[in-house]
Amino acid sequence: MFMDRYHHGNLKEVLVRAAFRLVAKSGLDRFTLREVARKAGVSHNAPYRHFRNKEDLVAALAAEAFRRLTASLRTAIAYGTNPGEKLREAALAYLRFAMENPSRFQVMFHASFDRTKYPEYISAYEETLALVEGLVQACGWNDTETAASLIWSSVHGIVELGLSGRLYNGEARELERLTIVSVEKLITPAERH
Repeated sequence: MFMDRYHHGNLKEVLVRAAFRLVAKSGLDRFTLREVARKAGVSHNAPYRHFRNKEDLVAALAAEAFRRLTASLRTAIAYGTNPGEKLREAALAYLRFAMENPSRFQVMFHASFDRTKYPEYISAYEETLALVEGLVQACGWNDTETAASLIWSSVHGIVELGLSGRLYNGEARELERLTIVSVEKLITPAERH
């Protein structure tokens, strides 16, 4: 069994990494704080220094995953030379992030916790949303909230169906092609509102 060792000051980070490994291995609902502690190589009470309960840990996992997604999107849009290209690159980065990090994606969108109670999660989520809305606005939409929701929903649907193997058997190349087509259809000037 792989165990993280922590040094003073990074216990929370070690616990988050251990929890993601457990989510990847056994699913979102099948781990306990005690198992996270065991996986991290710390006492069974150590997680309670940072998390009151499992919901607190899951909210921290979701916030961390959104921060990583936002970082991936920011890196990807640097390769675009115009607003449409930047949006396409962001959509592809979203797809790739989900395909490469299915446990993080699962926590981000399938975890049950009271999202209104966790400012760290709210901030991370809103940063991602603001980035997407900014990209959409740069493409010329007037109603950026609706357009961003439409584009995010479309790409998210491709991701969900791809991860489950129900769309092109989850073949990355086909999912990328469909993501590009989806974004291009949604940003064409004739369809802007």
